[in-house]
Amino acid sequence: MYIKRHIEEVLKSAINEKGALCVTGARQVGKSTVLQTLFAGHRGLTLDDSRLLRLALEQPEEFFEQFEPPVFVDEIQYAPSLFPSRRRRHRPSNTSAKLIVQPSKTSTGTAVSSSP
Repeated sequence: MYIKRHIEEVLKSAINEKGALCVTGARQVGKSTVLQTLFAGHRGLTLDDSRLLRLALEQPEEFFEQFEPPVFVDEIQYAPSLFPSRRRRHRPSNTSAKLIVQPSKTSTGTAVSSSP
């Protein structure tokens, strides 16, 4: 059973305004579930997959060529090299590009960040 979260409207607004979204928070609180539910049309990827992680680490530009937005990247903290690549490829003028990243965090709290 899915539990509606108070943050859902904030997430929808942020992705529509900026085209990219990063949600962080404690492990096992439902970040992936809420994002997959709200953005079901996005292709879901996880960097827990060793093949995807290797591509992200070794060829970040190729990663975004293979997986064009809209895309949801879970466990992105394993490949920080993707962030500069994402900035170059998805400029503010292209707000229709939808990229959602979700790094896990071991501390408590949830942050929502959208970037140009």
